[in-house]
Amino acid sequence: MTEPLKPEIDGHCPVAYFALDEAAEGKAEFSSTHDGKLYYFVSAEAKQEFESDPNKYVPAYGGRCAFGRVQSLWGADYAAVFAAWELFSP
Repeated sequence: MTEPLKPEIDGHCPVAYFALDEAAEGKAEFSSTHDGKLYYFVSAEAKQEFESDPNKYVPAYGGRCAFGRVQSLWGADYAAVFAAWELFSP
């Protein structure tokens, strides 16, 4: 038996992050799935906006911290992380 999906980003509406510039808790009645992940939205309009272009709204790096992702690739060698940052920063 498969477990029910838990909403991504703790049930917050991914469209609201862009449209309202803040975190807003979504509602289960306005839900949609994309790539096997469940998302909640603040309204039917937000759900429709998401469904028109989901890749515009899904969290980057699967919702994981970019810095944490670098650490997992390079280990906890902070000197290497900051050296790379200095190399690629303008």
